[in-house]
Amino acid sequence: MREILSWAISLFFAAFLSLIISSNNLSFFNLPPKEFRGLPFWAWNTEITSEKVIKQVEVFKQMGFGGFVIHVRHGLRDEYMGDKFFERVTQAIEEAKKHDLIVWLYDEDRWPSGSAGG
Repeated sequence: MREILSWAISLFFAAFLSLIISSNNLSFFNLPPKEFRGLPFWAWNTEITSEKVIKQVEVFKQMGFGGFVIHVRHGLRDEYMGDKFFERVTQAIEEAKKHDLIVWLYDEDRWPSGSAGG
């Protein structure tokens, strides 16, 4: 089953690339849509201010990323999952929308969410 799935995925991507190349649409590779660009992990390991959110989202856009992953780390000054934390997450999402970027929230904060109990 795994071999069939692998073969099907390879065939799909080969057909997709063939379509792009045959239509001379190489601009897809020069300026790919946000869904095909990198998403850096943005470590939240200090005080996250409104000004920092605005500036960092602008920097991600200027660097050509398709978005970012908010990744809470040791050192976050505000309470994880607290009111101020969610204010900043909401602000980051709104700023990302202004710049047409994708946002992911890495929600584990040092504790695995899916592997507890084996």
